[in-house]
Formats: sequence, structure tokens, C-alpha cells
Amino acid sequence: MDTAAVVRAAAARSLRVADLAAYHATGDHADHGLVLGYGNLADHAPHEAVRRLREAIEVSR
Repeated sequence: MDTAAVVRAAAARSLRVADLAAYHATGDHADHGLVLGYGNLADHAPHEAVRRLREAIEVSR
């Protein structure tokens, strides 16, 4: 999966996610994955965020 494409597609859905590879000094040791942060949200908000992330992943395939 192209994580950069997922990050862009998520941003288009007003969702901010981070690519784990951005947190590594070198690409050869980078873990693949995304970070979806949350805090102090209404009960429904994480479910909506996951729905938007799922859409972003689907259009990035």
C-alpha cells in the first residue's frame, strides 16, 4: 500500500494521519503503518475517523 497516497486521501476527507516512516532516520528501518491520533473526542468521533480512514485506504488501492 502506498501510505503517502493514503495520507493524502485522508487529508482530502479532513482526517490527519501520519506515515510511520516519517519518524525514522533512514528508510531501510522504517516500519510501515499509519498513526491516527485522537484525544478528548466525542464518543462517535473515533468511529467516524476510522470510517474516513477506511475510505482513504480504499481509494488509494
